[in-house]
Amino acid sequence: MKISLQWLNDYIDLRDYNDRLDELSSLLTKSGLEVEDMENPSAHWDHIVVGELLEVGRHPDADKLTLCKVNVGGQEPLQIVCGAKNHKQGDKVAVATVGAVLPGDFKIKKSKIRGVESFGMLCSKTELGLSEESDGILIMDKAVKVGAPLKEAFGEGDVVFELNVTPNRADCLSHIGLARELSTLLDRPVKKTSPEIRESGKAIDDWIKVQLKDDQGCPRYCGRIISGVKVGPSPTWLQQRLQAVGVNSINNIVDITNYVLFEYGQPLHAFDYSQIQKQTITIEKAKTGESFTTLDGTEVKLNDHDLLIKDGGRAVALAGVVGGQNSGVSASTTDIFLESAFFTAEGVRKTSRAHGIETDSCYRFSRGVDPEQTLAAMDRAAALIQELGGGEIQKGHVDLYPKPVEFNPIKISIDYVSERLGFTIEAQDFVGWMKRLCCQVNGSGDTYEVTPPSYRWDLNIPEDLVEEFARLHGYDQLEETLPKLVEEPTPHAFAFDFNNKVSQLLAGLGVYQSVNYAFTGENLWKSVWGRVDVAQSCGLKISEAPVKLKNPISEELAVMRESLLPSLLKNVSHNNNHGISFGRLFELAPTHYREGEVYKEEMRLALAFWGQAEGLWDTQNKIPLIYTLKMVVEGLLTKIGAKNWRWQNMAELAPGFHPGQSIQLFYEGKIVGLMGTMHPQLKADQKIRSEVAWAEFNFEALSARQPRQPQFHSLPKFPSVERDIALLGPETVSAQDIGAEIKRAAGPLLESFQVFDVYQDKALKEAGQRSIAFRMHFQSAKETLNDEQVNELRDKVVNSVCQKLGLEIR
Repeated sequence: MKISLQWLNDYIDLRDYNDRLDELSSLLTKSGLEVEDMENPSAHWDHIVVGELLEVGRHPDADKLTLCKVNVGGQEPLQIVCGAKNHKQGDKVAVATVGAVLPGDFKIKKSKIRGVESFGMLCSKTELGLSEESDGILIMDKAVKVGAPLKEAFGEGDVVFELNVTPNRADCLSHIGLARELSTLLDRPVKKTSPEIRESGKAIDDWIKVQLKDDQGCPRYCGRIISGVKVGPSPTWLQQRLQAVGVNSINNIVDITNYVLFEYGQPLHAFDYSQIQKQTITIEKAKTGESFTTLDGTEVKLNDHDLLIKDGGRAVALAGVVGGQNSGVSASTTDIFLESAFFTAEGVRKTSRAHGIETDSCYRFSRGVDPEQTLAAMDRAAALIQELGGGEIQKGHVDLYPKPVEFNPIKISIDYVSERLGFTIEAQDFVGWMKRLCCQVNGSGDTYEVTPPSYRWDLNIPEDLVEEFARLHGYDQLEETLPKLVEEPTPHAFAFDFNNKVSQLLAGLGVYQSVNYAFTGENLWKSVWGRVDVAQSCGLKISEAPVKLKNPISEELAVMRESLLPSLLKNVSHNNNHGISFGRLFELAPTHYREGEVYKEEMRLALAFWGQAEGLWDTQNKIPLIYTLKMVVEGLLTKIGAKNWRWQNMAELAPGFHPGQSIQLFYEGKIVGLMGTMHPQLKADQKIRSEVAWAEFNFEALSARQPRQPQFHSLPKFPSVERDIALLGPETVSAQDIGAEIKRAAGPLLESFQVFDVYQDKALKEAGQRSIAFRMHFQSAKETLNDEQVNELRDKVVNSVCQKLGLEIR
């Protein structure tokens, strides 16, 4: 948030800090309001003066340029070539004369532009450092003096602070709010603002009727009628102040509502009275599916939790968020209805997130505004409109406040504060700081009741007051003391340790961990699993009715995840789209589902591999990606000590998996997950070009039977011996069936085996055959195996596999 030092001086005297800006910045930062930047645009305004355009003509050799004669207060007018289109004879403009240096070290020199000499430049807001965007040169107020330095016309030396205001300090999102904070820190008075209202004309009841039908979402609603206004440009001082905080000027009415927003922190809205149907305003909840068109023409479909401002049945504003296209102030507006309300933070935040609309108004409402300044802020705006827009404030005002907001006192003891901070606190120090915060303090001795002011929504419990005292006392002034701790033995967190172990094992196998949001789109899991029963047949719990978030960030993040694979699908797609054609990811995280009215969670492990490792040392033996994934999973199972597991083909395939290239994992006699190649159609839908293999397992089932204490075995004393065999046979014979027979035939001397090659040329494919190569590792715990023993075991395996499965040696 941007704060103007000149503007701030209207409410608290900080002139003594003009030469100590770093000290003021440090004071704010230490109090928790971090100053990210300080800007002083006028530092670059030497040799920039106010000029008047005497003549504006066409450039003789360029249709898009104008040739201007500019009076800058000298004996002769300056000839300046300009590329903008928004100026005319008689306009007052900012002229950078020869010798000026604009922001960005842009030096103004005498120059020739398309053959015509130019002795300066007409400046835009951007070139002066007043705005990030501009639509032409700066046109100034007619009242400014020709030849006056720009610093004099705009006010010399205004410094703009860029503050990072934390969400709990909504009270500091305004100049008056920051003045209160500095008043507390510096023990200086805040200058009171009391707008002068001069009412006339008809009573407000003769103009409009207001009905408050939802005092939960809108506890307070105020309004005034101002007639006979003249919509036009704002005076220079108002434009300057808005520009200082990064707001472009629109017209005097809209600018005044924005001005009061940054002055008081209270959002306002001005309705064109002539556009209000039936002269009635109603505050009520929307109906699901009801449509609303915002000021910028965006159509929004509403929910039943959205709060609307209606006139005679149609929506004219989304309460606290944005106004409607059908009721905004225009150049022809003469009468306005000025709204100032207190909308609850929860309701505005929910509406803003649901529809993805962020405005200065909802930014403040969603953090909490002061319900007691609603009327004062409205009167301030009304007085300014009367002064700058020539309006007539009609008699009376609307103020519907059926249930005033109450702030409960917080009970706290001085001993409690001392105990939490670790050093002794004096009661008078604590009470003094609380009173400087404008809190009401009752009590004596050790115990007090502290009632926070209406703008401090962040003070609710004793710990909040302890934090405030520490902040104001100075975190850097707190005494260093060792905390008092009572050490108690804690139970061994097996699940946590096991999760870490698995993550480290997978990282050691070359798989990177992915951390995704715990929420996703409502039906995203269906692209992978299709139906609930298919996922459940793989040992994974998924329910038709997901766990929905009450206040989702967006529709794409509206429910808790029921599967990890959709998140990994997004990761793979994102990497592919950014040219990352090779990757290995895993995610170990809980999923959530419903059983009736009970919410449950299930720990899952998901993996996704895509592409081949081009140019790396392991590319000499390329095998299908599914086998690489299978080896990693089996390696993990071996590392964690899993014993009774096997693979089996699926009876009914999930739509996200390729038929014929997917298998289920059985562990301890139960199905615990699925692994396979991604279905080509899903790859096409996601525009993924690489081969993808992925898997998801019920991690709780995998970890349930794991030993709580590791079992150690002595290292082998004798070397292992390898033998390779390539078996040719029908492609209907699975590698799993062959592996089972190899294991049975080889006996206890077979230490391990794995597939290292699958071959199928055109002729073999037409014949319905393929070759699968296995590497077997033999090892004895008693002796070194010789070639004769190993060859005998190999022949035994070959004979058994060929006879029982109808294969042959290739």
